[in-house]
Amino acid sequence: MFSALKQIGQYDRTLVIFLSDHGESLGEHGEDEHRLFLYSATSASSFDRQGSARNRADRPPLRALIGARRLYIDAPRPELYDTAKDPGETLDLKAERSAEANAFKARLNHFVRQYTAKAAPAAGAPVPVDTLEKLRSLGYVAYKAPVTTGDGANLPDPKDKIKSHRVILRATALSETGRFPESDRLLRELAPLEPKLYAIPFILGENAFREGHLKEAQRQFLACLNLSPAFSSALIGAARAYHADHQNEKVKPLLQLALQQNRHNFLASYSLGVVASEETNYAEAKSYFKAAVRDRPNFAQAYEGLGIVQAETHEYREALSNLERARTLGALNAVLLNYQAFTISKLRNPRNAVELYLRALELKPDYAGARLNLAMAYRELGEPENARRQFSMLCDLDRKVCEQFRQSFQIQQ
Repeated sequence: MFSALKQIGQYDRTLVIFLSDHGESLGEHGEDEHRLFLYSATSASSFDRQGSARNRADRPPLRALIGARRLYIDAPRPELYDTAKDPGETLDLKAERSAEANAFKARLNHFVRQYTAKAAPAAGAPVPVDTLEKLRSLGYVAYKAPVTTGDGANLPDPKDKIKSHRVILRATALSETGRFPESDRLLRELAPLEPKLYAIPFILGENAFREGHLKEAQRQFLACLNLSPAFSSALIGAARAYHADHQNEKVKPLLQLALQQNRHNFLASYSLGVVASEETNYAEAKSYFKAAVRDRPNFAQAYEGLGIVQAETHEYREALSNLERARTLGALNAVLLNYQAFTISKLRNPRNAVELYLRALELKPDYAGARLNLAMAYRELGEPENARRQFSMLCDLDRKVCEQFRQSFQIQQ
């Protein structure tokens, strides 16, 4: 690799970085994974990168200073370890070596002051006023700005919150396996102890949505947004709950807020495309779907949505290309197959279209639109008996469409 870089004249302009992932705790210090503490088992790495944001849920910054034989942790409760004699970091020396611990703390504070950008927003930085006003207009926010954590001295040490963290992990695992009542029970028991932990109403909202309790899902996502108005997952969760409840007037503002928070939020773009498509605002829908695939090139559903809208606007070749791309990425459903068949039929290949219509109907036998399109494809192929048989089956599914097209197939009442 180095030789190749030198040959093309790029070696002197190349950074070679050796890096590793974090470790995983296996119960040391009471932690069963990573992210909570700064012990070497999870944090020792050859490369680190400052994150762009930190959890707003009343948690302090995690800071440590590593010496030749020492590990000093300030998170915010100080700890001091001799890593040569105590590699497992089990014997805290802070009390017996308080002067050394204080020296480490002073040095760490110096580094923090020196390398913390003056203009960098604090973890508790206020949410933009226009965002809050939009949320209030939707009935969402009785909002108080989060506590600015500063050095985190007045915030709880992560080790004091290990039980809460375990409850969240357990509740999440239960939710992921469909055990929603058990997950809800754990979260509701934790809520009075952690009133500012917005993960609690968020998971409750997800559970309620997956169980079909749309009003409860809306209420919980609202509670989550009251704690953290800029939490894009809650904005999208609330939008999904209102969309499923046929309250589109509340859906678009939420998704637009999510997109305002992050213009590359492909889920927000995709969802806005779905809403615009339902409103037959196809130009807007195409714009949103294109944004979604630009920001997430392997997002099958966005290619499907774009292809369907292009089929509706008679852009058949573009539609077919995007529908085929969706299938290549793993999408397979009756609606996709129906539109793929429809575009193929419009491109003068009704025989191949028939095969796809039949596959769509295998997946969804009561799909009236696919049944009608199949009947029309048979008629175009000069197979009147097959066309009439499919149309008769359509009439059993949808009397209104049946009456609208009856004369085309010469079916007697």
